[in-house]
Amino acid sequence: MPKSKLGINKDNELDKQIRAMIIYKQELNGISTTELAVSAQLSVSTLYERLRSPSHFRLSELRKVCKKLNIDIAELIEGKEDPQ
Repeated sequence: MPKSKLGINKDNELDKQIRAMIIYKQELNGISTTELAVSAQLSVSTLYERLRSPSHFRLSELRKVCKKLNIDIAELIEGKEDPQ
């Protein structure tokens, strides 16, 4: 039976939005990937994995990332600020 891809585009768009917002805020605040990883209590390689697949972030990790980037978690997920 073929695999269904229903809902995947929506998830991919949200992942892209979260990734873009994190990278945008990192650059805006001059925060290195290493610094962000330390703040989230992750290894740098794990942070890169999470950025490749943001849906794999744990809530506690996202909270720490948001705290370091000085943004509300709702802003990150809803994309209230345009990262362009």
